[in-house]
Amino acid sequence: MRKNHWMTAALISSAIFLGIFILVVIGNPWIDDVISQKVTLLLNDSVSSFFISLSNQFGKILVGLMVLAALKLYSRDRKKESLVLVSSVVGGYILSNLVKFVVQRPRPLLSVIQETGYSFPSNHSIVAAILFLMVIYFFAGEIKNNLAKNAFILVNFLLILLVGFSRIYLNVHWFTDVVGGFALGVIIVSLATTYMK
Repeated sequence: MRKNHWMTAALISSAIFLGIFILVVIGNPWIDDVISQKVTLLLNDSVSSFFISLSNQFGKILVGLMVLAALKLYSRDRKKESLVLVSSVVGGYILSNLVKFVVQRPRPLLSVIQETGYSFPSNHSIVAAILFLMVIYFFAGEIKNNLAKNAFILVNFLLILLVGFSRIYLNVHWFTDVVGGFALGVIIVSLATTYMK
């Protein structure tokens, strides 16, 4: 993406985040209740087992992928990119926790697994958005075959969506927590890539 595309993405994501932030502070947005009820209808043991296992490993998986991507960049003498990747993920996690502390939104009551802490925004969603978008940004250009490049980009986008959906499916986050996390992630990636330019 060009610099002006990233700035446009940052502005749109900022508007989305601000809108959701206001809705969450005012009260629980109606869309959260509707989606939570619809997702409850999808619950079944095998899918729940998959998402529970995935959720238990999310932190390790995301940190492991971040370290692998950073080491790959570092080994290719792309130290600045490696530093930007790690600092963006860590910075996003810290920012997400600061927003959680300010908003102090309770999590949904009937969750499939036990989670602690506040709900808005989703840490998993912000970290996944930052990590996988930066992986696309740093590595997709190296893939010469268009089909393989498009597949690489699609897989990374699907991983972002999988992380977000799993948080809603397990009912540990509201829909707006996930969208807010994605929006914050896009803002951070947009600012980081603009800095890189």
